[in-house]
Amino acid sequence: MIVWAAVVVILLSLGILWKVPDEVTRFTLIMPLFAGFILFSILITSDEELEGVSPTKKAAKK
Repeated sequence: MIVWAAVVVILLSLGILWKVPDEVTRFTLIMPLFAGFILFSILITSDEELEGVSPTKKAAKK
């Protein structure tokens, strides 16, 4: 799911770079895309993956 979100962000960013002539406007439009991707990836990732413990190791401990 994160890979698809990254592909969408990259395609939208390339479209913005291609269509928008002003550099400041480009930056203003692209930064929320990357911020949204980072927030999405944080929210979709489980806590165990963020702590470095894989779900299989946690199940083996129980």
